Amino acid sequence: MNAPFGDYFTADYAYMWSRDFPRLVSMGVNTLRVYSWSVSADHTAFLDTCQQHGLKVLVTHALGYATDTPVDTVAKQLAVAQGFAAEVARYGDHPAILMWSFGNELNGYWLGFLDEVGFFYGLGSS
Repeated sequence: MNAPFGDYFTADYAYMWSRDFPRLVSMGVNTLRVYSWSVSADHTAFLDTCQQHGLKVLVTHALGYATDTPVDTVAKQLAVAQGFAAEVARYGDHPAILMWSFGNELNGYWLGFLDEVGFFYGLGSS
């Protein structure tokens, strides 16, 4: 699979989202939810353009699957929390950001987090 892996919220893809913002605003949209974006990419242009159009953004800090982001030890849980805090610190004061969401459907069995946390706390089955 080639980049951007669903992260179209960078300046490279401004031709897509900047085209749509006036239409969204004319329909009465005032908030966008970003399912996830790459923590290594710069999303400032996207956020700036949202602000220019009066749009607010709910940013989801996605974790993927438990195999991608293991949380089976306290140290790994702390690392995940620190990664989230770093992302919030990077963009957190941008006026277009309405709020942050930590993860998406983390309680979904298909992601594996329930098993990892359950085993870690002695709640899972063997």
